[in-house]
Amino acid sequence: MNLSLLAIPAAVLLIGATNVPGDWAATLRADAQAYHDQIADNHPGPYNKLDPGFARRNNASLALALRRAATVGDYPGYLWAMRGYVASFNDGHVALDLDQPAPLPIRWPGFLTGFDGTGRQVVMTRANDAPLPLGAVLVSCDGIDAEHLAARNVGAFRGRWELISQRSTNGGRLFLDAANPYIKRPVRCRFKVDGKLKDAMLSWRDLPDADFDARFCRYCTAGASGVRGSNVC
Repeated sequence: MNLSLLAIPAAVLLIGATNVPGDWAATLRADAQAYHDQIADNHPGPYNKLDPGFARRNNASLALALRRAATVGDYPGYLWAMRGYVASFNDGHVALDLDQPAPLPIRWPGFLTGFDGTGRQVVMTRANDAPLPLGAVLVSCDGIDAEHLAARNVGAFRGRWELISQRSTNGGRLFLDAANPYIKRPVRCRFKVDGKLKDAMLSWRDLPDADFDARFCRYCTAGASGVRGSNVC
């Protein structure tokens, strides 16, 4: 893809992809290298004496993207590898701007959670046949506690996960499967319902566009655009 690095008044660095290639692995290798080099040349991080590890993190994130390229065969693999690279900086002045060739397929287990005012992940919206009621509190999935699960499956691809605003805006993505090949989709989760523990086996299904807009954007995020196929997922 053709990439360009733009400096705008807010000092946000945007890499824009405009062409649709046929070899996504090769595209990832080329774009990740270009991203690395442009960050090294244009971002103030390498010159910040208070952050001596910046260049090492840039190199390590490039190495991870190149390892991921070995298994990339489609656009979602490319997209999530690049998003993981961007998120690794934990820098609101670095962003990825892409023209997606097609909307991502989205699946859900019949419910979505989001962070409440106390930092817990709770069920915010559900289908009629969901195995959990509204307000059920997530404890863990597949042996991973709720906090670490959200950081691993969402925060690692969004960045700045330590910010309450970031968790509030993106917490509803935890039970959205947007074809990210670098995370393991939860299978068995434990919730607390009315003070009692309840285990639920998750049955993933397609989430239609209309339900995605109504449920995710209305209940689970603050200010999400609701446009499927953009940066919502």
